[in-house]
Amino acid sequence: MQISSANIPVYPISVHDIFQRILTQDYGPFDAAGLPLVDYDRLFARNHIKHAGKIGTHYTPVTLAFFALGNFAQGNFHKLDLFVRHFREVAEWFLQHQVEARNTGGVWLHRFPMPHLPVLLEYVPGAWISAMAQGLAVSVLVRAYHTFNERQFLESARRALQPFQYSIFDGGVAYALPNGQLFLEEFPANPPMHVLNGALFAALGLAEYLQIVDDEALSCVYQKVLAGIRTLLPRFETGYGSLYDLRRRQIANAGYHDLHVQLLHALGKLADEKEFLATSQRWRTYRQSRVKRSCHWLAERAWAVRRRMQFNPAR
Repeated sequence: MQISSANIPVYPISVHDIFQRILTQDYGPFDAAGLPLVDYDRLFARNHIKHAGKIGTHYTPVTLAFFALGNFAQGNFHKLDLFVRHFREVAEWFLQHQVEARNTGGVWLHRFPMPHLPVLLEYVPGAWISAMAQGLAVSVLVRAYHTFNERQFLESARRALQPFQYSIFDGGVAYALPNGQLFLEEFPANPPMHVLNGALFAALGLAEYLQIVDDEALSCVYQKVLAGIRTLLPRFETGYGSLYDLRRRQIANAGYHDLHVQLLHALGKLADEKEFLATSQRWRTYRQSRVKRSCHWLAERAWAVRRRMQFNPAR
């Protein structure tokens, strides 16, 4: 394994809005150490998601990663130690909470249900894992390695990418397509959900790791992941927007659609994937067309009505 001295830039996806929402405790409170928590009961109630019982407040790897990347960006811009300190605190949280309960690498557990989604496959009883969380954590850890020059962060990133080589049915986060290509699953379910933004965040973390580490096995996985995204990408196309996932065929709202545009552009540049760049540019123009915006809005409303009818059938 060879390590490059290339510098890791600020994260290529804008995390400003979500960083501000974390700071204003829109998702939940901060703990005594200053790390953000997510209040899932409040979050689900605000989004009209019904569930039985109390889910509670939890540390969520994705939210922690966005908090870290937001602090990293602010630290680069303002050159203040406060942001660097917060960034390191999250990076150390990832070190301390990475577990290897199965022989598929180091993971971060989600010990809470997602009542609005299909039943998720468990990594261990009562907990599931996410490719998006793994990839975002890697993006934090490679920046921590470059910032603090400590190999422990790079080693944690390496372990976090091992589940990309294993199926969601065997303790990993990958789903093998019929042609041997891979799609990385944000939410492990059977049948698979194929959530686009989660797969792209995961692939971006892998790409950033391979920018600084020469790893033959993970490079092979990376090519299969890119091929898998390339294969399924046309199925996310609506002609006026994009889909959030392929199992439920949820219409991506404006925020998620814009996120798809950013992610495809960033990954397309890193991987030199012309199809990703072309799709990103085409999808960007959809937001500039009043007709396509109207079609997108109507489709999003129609999908929401269908889901409400499914969860609340007439008696």
